[in-house]
Order: sequence, then C-alpha cells, then structure tokens
Amino acid sequence: LNWGFLLFFAFFGWTAHDVSEPRCCSIGERQLLCLCRSVLEGGDILILDEATASLDHTTQALVNEVVREHFRHATTITIAHKLETIGECDRILVLEDGEVVEYDTPENLLARKDSIYREMVETKKTF
Repeated sequence: LNWGFLLFFAFFGWTAHDVSEPRCCSIGERQLLCLCRSVLEGGDILILDEATASLDHTTQALVNEVVREHFRHATTITIAHKLETIGECDRILVLEDGEVVEYDTPENLLARKDSIYREMVETKKTF
C-alpha cells in the first residue's frame, strides 16, 4: 500500500486492516475509500455517482471541499439526488423519466419561472 494512501485514511481514523479489507467498511466508508483513491491517482475526469448519499452532513461537506480543492482543474460529473451536492456546479442537467429536460447554469435555471431545478430548490425537495 502507498504510504500517502495510509496517511489519508488515518485522517478518517481508519487502520491498515480497513484499507486492505474494504468489504468490512460501511457504504459511506467505501464511498470515501473510492474518493481517496481518486485523490491519490488524480486525473482529468472524475465521475461521482451518489458519492455522498450514505454520508452524514459534516462528512458530505468535507467530501465536497476535497472535490473542489483536488479536482478544480478536472471535469467533474456529479450524479446526485441531494441538492446541496450540486449547488456549486458550473452546469446542471435535470433528467425526468430518462430524458434531459433542463441543462444550464444554476443561475439561469433559478431565473426561469418554469424550471424544475428552481422548483426543487424552492421546495427543497429531492428528486
């Protein structure tokens, strides 16, 4: 194992056993494991599919900060149901029944009175 990898895990209070046996971890811990690997490997594209779905609010905020900091020059595609996960995205794509119904900046979507994204933000409902 990479020592940097172990140090990153130590930040979350994990042991070498947790790292080598990820199936013993919770779903949220596995999500963090994947993020740790992505941070260490780097890359130009990061795809996050419900990456914070099983995390508490505090850890979710930390993950969002790590993604912003370490992948600021990468293309990041975030698939999420939690609005707070996508609030700082450059562009938002809204799907309904498998079809793209909206794609624009958050600001433009919020300015449109008929926007599904705007309705979700105003009612704070998940989709």
